[in-house]
Amino acid sequence: MAEFPNDGVDMDELFNRPFDEESASEVEKASLAPEGYYVTNPDEYPVTFAPYLFEDRRIINVITRAEGKVAGEYHVAMLRFKVSPDKKHAQVWEDGKPTGQEKTTFDMPSVLWTQARNAYKATVGDGPKTEAALIDFLKSQPVKVKVGHFNGKLTVKGIEKAR
Repeated sequence: MAEFPNDGVDMDELFNRPFDEESASEVEKASLAPEGYYVTNPDEYPVTFAPYLFEDRRIINVITRAEGKVAGEYHVAMLRFKVSPDKKHAQVWEDGKPTGQEKTTFDMPSVLWTQARNAYKATVGDGPKTEAALIDFLKSQPVKVKVGHFNGKLTVKGIEKAR
């Protein structure tokens, strides 16, 4: 790396140290919003969708922030979760790897898609006529999300009507 002008700092020397994984993990853990219920607010925090195909399955990454009062304190959580209209059974995992076997229960993107549909029905009064209507609902209407911790990250465990 080159030196910055006028400061005499050698970037190679300054940052040529072992990476402090313990320190980074401590910061990451302390930065996690607590587990609890949060409400999305599309007017304040726009909802972004990143759709993709994986093994012929349509999956949508939903990225947004949500607000919540947990243990008496106000928090804003950065959320990223997947929904899919294409149902799929959850996989069986052993030692951190999929076994190739499927459970009888559905995976989280399938479950969250269905819960989003239920939130739509509870808010609007009728189910969505198209998949696009459900996506537009998530983009434009607040929903309540249940957030937990899994493997050191925030995870969305449920979606329901906001109020």
